[in-house]
Amino acid sequence: MKMILKQVILAISVIMLVILQSCNMTAQTLEQSFRDPPDSAKCWVYWWWMHGWIDEAGIRADLDHMQEVGISGALVFQAGGGKTPFKTEFLSERWQELFRYAVEQAALRDIEIGLNLCDGWNAGGPWISEEFGVVGYTPKYQKTTMGAQRGREVDPYHAKAMDLHWKHTVENILSNAGEAWCEQYVGSTFKYTHIDSWERGYPTESPVLADEFLKRRQYPLGSESGERYDEDFHRTLTEIWAENYYQRLSELSNARGLQTHSEAGGWEYSKLLDALRYVGEQDIAMCEYWSRPTRGFTGKLRQVSYPRGGKKFPSEYPLEYHDHVKTTASAAHIYGKQIVQAEAYTLWAPGGGYDNFTMTFWEMKDIGDRAFCQGLNRNVFHHMIAQAGEGLKPGYVWTNVGFDYLRTNSLWPMGRAALMYKSRVQHLLQQGHYVADFLYFHGNHVPVTMPSSVFLSPKLPEGTQADLVNAHALLTRAQARDGRIVFPDGQSYAYLVLCKSALKTLYAEAPVDPTDALSTVVMEKLHALVDGGVTLIGPPPSRSFGVVVDPESEAQFERIRTALWGDAPAESGNRTVGAGRVIWGHSLEKVAAMDALSPDLEIVEDAATKALPDTVKTEQFGPGFDYIHRTIDELDVYFVANLRQVGAGGKFTFRDSQAPQIWDPVTGEVYNVSKYEKVDGGRVALNLAFEPRQSLFVVFGNAELSHPEYHYNQFRFTETVEGPWEVAFDPTWGGPESITFPELIDWTTHSKNGIKYYSGTARYKTTFELPAYLEETDRPVYLNLGTVKEMAEVSVNGESLGIVWTAPFQIDISSALKSGANTLEIDVCNVFSNRMVGDKLLGENYTTTNSKVGDQLYPSGLLGPVKLGLPEKP
Repeated sequence: MKMILKQVILAISVIMLVILQSCNMTAQTLEQSFRDPPDSAKCWVYWWWMHGWIDEAGIRADLDHMQEVGISGALVFQAGGGKTPFKTEFLSERWQELFRYAVEQAALRDIEIGLNLCDGWNAGGPWISEEFGVVGYTPKYQKTTMGAQRGREVDPYHAKAMDLHWKHTVENILSNAGEAWCEQYVGSTFKYTHIDSWERGYPTESPVLADEFLKRRQYPLGSESGERYDEDFHRTLTEIWAENYYQRLSELSNARGLQTHSEAGGWEYSKLLDALRYVGEQDIAMCEYWSRPTRGFTGKLRQVSYPRGGKKFPSEYPLEYHDHVKTTASAAHIYGKQIVQAEAYTLWAPGGGYDNFTMTFWEMKDIGDRAFCQGLNRNVFHHMIAQAGEGLKPGYVWTNVGFDYLRTNSLWPMGRAALMYKSRVQHLLQQGHYVADFLYFHGNHVPVTMPSSVFLSPKLPEGTQADLVNAHALLTRAQARDGRIVFPDGQSYAYLVLCKSALKTLYAEAPVDPTDALSTVVMEKLHALVDGGVTLIGPPPSRSFGVVVDPESEAQFERIRTALWGDAPAESGNRTVGAGRVIWGHSLEKVAAMDALSPDLEIVEDAATKALPDTVKTEQFGPGFDYIHRTIDELDVYFVANLRQVGAGGKFTFRDSQAPQIWDPVTGEVYNVSKYEKVDGGRVALNLAFEPRQSLFVVFGNAELSHPEYHYNQFRFTETVEGPWEVAFDPTWGGPESITFPELIDWTTHSKNGIKYYSGTARYKTTFELPAYLEETDRPVYLNLGTVKEMAEVSVNGESLGIVWTAPFQIDISSALKSGANTLEIDVCNVFSNRMVGDKLLGENYTTTNSKVGDQLYPSGLLGPVKLGLPEKP
């Protein structure tokens, strides 16, 4: 017996060792891919073929640029937006020749290609006949937005309309390309079809509507009236839009080996439709988010597009009803989509107020970090304007619109460091499953969009996360398992909450409680989930949804309501039903307290942070700290971001009992953390201090692997590198080939016009003596650059050590240091607009562009002070 017991113990030990080694190997592999992310984690761009102004040389140069800076995909998007030297008509023989060439060249560089299926950003064209064009709203003979081809837009309710559009776009391209070309490139390099966000209203007529309505609702269109009829009418429109437009596009694409990533969660879906389902019908979930309208903007940020109809609303108004990224992330989670991508950093100031080539990656970092915290895991930058030829700088742009990712921007190639940061964040956020306790159910009403978390009703408890589910996903994908509501890919939640947010939009006349009326089939599903062990939170609906056609269905509705909430329920209650519970009349905070549910992340800001004014968040809406939590195998991974433009800190308590690590997405470094404490509820607390707009991953479950101790952002910089500095500018852009700066200054204050109006990269060079105590230390030596406008690449003794583009503006230089004299070189780049201003004011012509520019010069160069120092000992 003892021998058998020993063998069992040995077997268990071996199994546990294998499991532990497997977990460590998984974590180690994840670390490696975090430092050097795969192509799947890299950013995409809108490759904007403005009026088709592109040629073979430009295609090669653009794709070379994408490859060099770490962009793995491009959405070919033919549209207008500005003047160009020549035009190529969309889908013309020449245009298709260029598109095929672009795909072929992209394949050589491992870059994937998507195609927007129109000229502009609403699906349509001259091939759409009146029978298949949209009706019921703006003129039916309308020009597709920002496109050159006048024609009708596709009727979103008519599947044959999408078939016709497909025939004249994708099938046209593929048939002309030939079978051999398609076999080689379709589904591998040419991988996605795209239809951009619907921004032209809410059509309420279609030739197919009467038949579809009768089939789905079991009574004739228009034969009833009133509130219940309106519910059925809008529900029908939602269903056939989803099936005959987005689902039909996916079917056509998939049959040809293509996938779809239409921008189906766009801003105007806050009207009367189901953004969750539209996103769910795509292979890739997609939406959009916007950036600040000008550099240094301190007003209020509009997280969605500008209000229509001449109405003005507070900046937070759209977020009360539709947070683009959060809506789309919810859809991805409940429909099992790995990628949540967005048209990123859109700017729109066609009337002026924003100048091209002024924005920087640092200026936009907090905007992007907020999107990450809402669930984004791939940016599709808006936009990279295609440039014909190879030499024009800065080239042709869409004036006053978009961040300029084109290859001629002076911020390249140092911008690759900012893209590497995003790739690291995106890689981790694409793995595993999102962690949220609460799943809010929207009911049968439309529109179905998710507000910003701070506007959820009932109120979300502090330190917890939530998603939104619609009726379609609840009915077709949700199940009860182990007391939780789960979905086929493993996504799960502890509580199902009946959403009570008032439903109103810019267009709605009165608010509606979205779960006060539910269909019988939804009630049956709720009963099954609760019976299977799910906790349902919320009061009973007051009536059934839609027109009552079947009396037995109405009777079933009443039976289920009684089974779940009891006969004549009180204002509050807590009932056991089957293996689950129904709770109503209590706040979610009280439910969490009853169940001893601790916050997923509890943040107690330190005194200095609490005292900061809201203005340090500039126009960012919401908390100063934000986060998202995912599980990746055995790891708990938290992305935490300081959304302020100043430093902030506090005590961070995580719902995990293991030792934490810090993974820095800016540098790719992984650190162990020794200064933490275990607190109540099996949680871990640690004090963290963040630099302005800094973000970090806090990872649990990986501490067995050896790493340096985290520095907690505590540094002491005691040695100043004084100079003088030999500075080399590029004479091509008007600067002196060599000049001495006795001290560090802003270029725009220099007396020489060639420096004052310079744009591009300049190299600073000096030497410094390494103090003995820095030579003898066992800690890494850091170089802090002070103020940098805008990015810098640091080399010591001829060894390139990396690019600095975000706070803290410092870098570890230990590996390159030597005793005595050390040579320091710092390449610094600034924004392109300064040279454009110089051309305008001085009548010079260093630049070639259609972009307009004001008179403002932006601070440029290395401003310092430049110092050497050490991290404090833990």
